[in-house]
Amino acid sequence: MFVLFFWFSALYAQDTDYIGTVTELEGSVKIFSNPHEKLPTSPGVHVLYEGLYYDASTAKIGDTVDQKCIVRTAIRSKAGIVFANGDQIRVSPASATRMTWQKNDTSIELAYGAIRGVIEKGGPRSHLKVATRSAIMGVRGTDFFIANVGEHTEVSILRGAVELKPTHEAAPILVATGQTGTIQGTKPPQTRPTTQEDLTHVMKTSHIISTAPITQAVEKKIIELQKQALTSTLQDIKATDPELFKKVSNQSLSLNDLNAQSVAKIFEQAPKAAPKAKPLHLDEGDDPYEQYFQSL
Repeated sequence: MFVLFFWFSALYAQDTDYIGTVTELEGSVKIFSNPHEKLPTSPGVHVLYEGLYYDASTAKIGDTVDQKCIVRTAIRSKAGIVFANGDQIRVSPASATRMTWQKNDTSIELAYGAIRGVIEKGGPRSHLKVATRSAIMGVRGTDFFIANVGEHTEVSILRGAVELKPTHEAAPILVATGQTGTIQGTKPPQTRPTTQEDLTHVMKTSHIISTAPITQAVEKKIIELQKQALTSTLQDIKATDPELFKKVSNQSLSLNDLNAQSVAKIFEQAPKAAPKAKPLHLDEGDDPYEQYFQSL
């Protein structure tokens, strides 16, 4: 009995690493959960996405993002998700992303929009893969920002490195700190310096001013997750950028502030964009929801 209890406890502890919690919300955010092959007969709102039927609910602080859940943000809306080890996924406005995992293999599908991820090197998502319609990215512990519009994908690296591979037949490339990798259609992947305009866009879409209420039942949990995310991010900064760590370690920073410091460090040396060049993003007011999801 003791052996069985120990095994179950260990399995549950491992699983909790793979269950994210919504810790920040700005605007209107939905969670699509419990995918079914047939339309559920239960009451409530359902949506159809890629042949599967999902239960749709309005996200709340403290909600869990379980296996195969989709987090969908509306225009001018954002969501922050933190995992037990402190990994962060920050979903930008007008975006939809789905997470799946098997043992230590985690993948994120970015249907459209953008996400920023801060992933612990050597942690439970250290073999993370992020997929869009045109690219597959292998993350090995990093701070990254990925934007996807149609067949155009860009990944900007704020700390660490990501392998960028097109979905069509072409060799992968490594995108390092301060670089942005681009895949557009069937063109070979390319890298360029991340510009100040890119970084301004990263901050604009990943900085969350949380306006959602927090109930007393989940407040303690949210505070602990935010602390863990701060600790994990500081550890990563210490290992990869001792100069920045020295600057931020003695400050009392929020998670938003700490993430902003990582961007600011690169901004100092980033070039300005060429005339008329703009960061990859959906047009203001554009929401591609109806292109991908069917409300039922």
